Amino acid sequence: MFDERSFYKLLNARVEAQYQKEKEQLKWIAEEMKIHKGPKEARLKYAKSAAVFLLDVTGLEERWDPSYYLEASGEQLKKDQQRLFQDLYEENYQKNVLNPAFAVKVLGPENGALLSAVAWKLRENIAYAYRHMRFAMHWNQEFFLELFQLLNQDRKIKAQEILELTAAWQTRHAKEREQIRLHMQFDYQDATRRSLIEELDWSDPLNLYALGEYVSAEALERQAYINQLPEEKIQEMANTLVQEFRRGFFRGGKDILSKKVVMIEYPLGLEKLTQKLIALVRAEIHYIPHILRIETEPVSLQAEADHAGDKAALLTDLYYETAIEACRSELEENAPVLDMIGGRIRVWWKSESDRPQPEAAMAALEVLPERQENMNAAVQEYEELLRKAMPENALSFSEMIIQNERI
Repeated sequence: MFDERSFYKLLNARVEAQYQKEKEQLKWIAEEMKIHKGPKEARLKYAKSAAVFLLDVTGLEERWDPSYYLEASGEQLKKDQQRLFQDLYEENYQKNVLNPAFAVKVLGPENGALLSAVAWKLRENIAYAYRHMRFAMHWNQEFFLELFQLLNQDRKIKAQEILELTAAWQTRHAKEREQIRLHMQFDYQDATRRSLIEELDWSDPLNLYALGEYVSAEALERQAYINQLPEEKIQEMANTLVQEFRRGFFRGGKDILSKKVVMIEYPLGLEKLTQKLIALVRAEIHYIPHILRIETEPVSLQAEADHAGDKAALLTDLYYETAIEACRSELEENAPVLDMIGGRIRVWWKSESDRPQPEAAMAALEVLPERQENMNAAVQEYEELLRKAMPENALSFSEMIIQNERI
């Protein structure tokens, strides 16, 4: 069911003993493991840096609750984020194994790019930590410790060995990964972000760090822009969005009374507008406002470009088959929940300072054409399943593009 409060707690309880054991093993690798000169020196340094990162994320998960992020200073929350993302900052990325070109230099041409892709994949634990999904963090920690056993051997490690381990890791939890992806999107019973948006003072930019998203320079720019607008202007923008959403039902002859949820998407920094939007959705159309997505910029556009092909290169046909079947089953099981969703309100941001997308300095992994085709086909099938579960002819949509122009 799309109820993460019970679903996640149940899954967390199942893996708690393993999770704690993994933490101890990670601590040993990060803090106590001795690295000697020799053929496996670079591999163990790689493992140590990955273990340090994974431990940092477990620390975030343990302290990330309302008493922490509402009472900690904004500066402390900012430092928490900087620690998690420091390897992706431009000055650090060039000499970090997250950079596939650098990884090839230190780990060799056979395994460097592959291990870089693995390090990139492990970073999804940040999103899991902010949602207290220890069971999902466990999947990645368990795999990393298996990989460590391989890298710690006194022999040459073949890329195929790492690939087989990686494929098994992904496929082993393909069903659960698909389930939680849907939970994270559509569980409108999760009010954590909505409550923060309603309660916090958005004149303070440091409060952005409480939402569990990367706070970019662009996000701070958006907040500064919206904060210098008159209150009447912001209220007018919110009212336009809600009224357009309401009119969408009447224009298409759709039943507004049979629905009860509106999904909201907006870019980080526009919380002051979203705060008013949430209040109007409740007061004017009596819907539950659900924060579907808070968009923000990548920490490193170069890293995103370098790793753009990782998924297509690493995932197998079996993964796609398992994931699509899990999606179909989950959508069918939760059809009554999805049927309550009435559509989407989306706010876009347009700025003259948009950063150009760089080309990959070096693709982390070679993507075979058939692998890319298989991934594209799986994505299309997934989107078609969502369209069937929430047909557009029963939904309403409204959107607004905000141009960054100083008044």
